[in-house]
Amino acid sequence: MFERLECRDYARFDWRLDREGQPRLLEVNPNPGWCWDGHLAKMAHFAGISYHQMLEAVLEAAICRLNIVALKDKP
Repeated sequence: MFERLECRDYARFDWRLDREGQPRLLEVNPNPGWCWDGHLAKMAHFAGISYHQMLEAVLEAAICRLNIVALKDKP
């Protein structure tokens, strides 16, 4: 679904269960919060990724996709 909806870098899919217990997609948020206590940070923590590493990964993905030279790589 991520690719089909043309999301890039990261997104959050919000699901709810209906009365019969079947999952239903509530919304796709292509720009979930980057805050230290947000859901993205919590999921990163569960995966063993620190907040700093999470932000670095998101930014690095965008830098690569847009073919931007990172400041640290400039002479």
